Amino acid sequence: MAIKRGSEKLDILTEPPSSKSWRWVCESLQAGTSQGDRCNLNMLDTIMLANGRPVSWAFTNKSGQVLRKGDNKLRIENIAKQFSRTASTYGKKKNPDSIALVVLENDPSRNQFVKADEVLEYLRAPSASAISFQSFVPPKGGISSG
Repeated sequence: MAIKRGSEKLDILTEPPSSKSWRWVCESLQAGTSQGDRCNLNMLDTIMLANGRPVSWAFTNKSGQVLRKGDNKLRIENIAKQFSRTASTYGKKKNPDSIALVVLENDPSRNQFVKADEVLEYLRAPSASAISFQSFVPPKGGISSG
């Protein structure tokens, strides 16, 4: 199976795999091509963190494209408000208190959920190893499913 990138023809079965970070994935999803094409993907709001500060905000627009919100939206109050709005859309029965997931690059087994009443407190002093803060919607089968 061959794919084309520009004018190069690549065989994806023989090309060596390369490991990319979650930060790389999120940043790549936000980037458009030189032709203006964008990635179509359902993605919950994701805030990228660097040195304990929000540095970018990826989201899916109504057309299904991953975009980046402007830097003026990166205030922690705006983040908390939007994440609370997303959580309330799914109701208390489906979303028991947790409205965000903190992704830790070095040890994904330590990823943690943040409760609604702790969002502002967490965003004021996030873990140094946190790389993203994501809106959380529990899966249909529940958190312990799968």
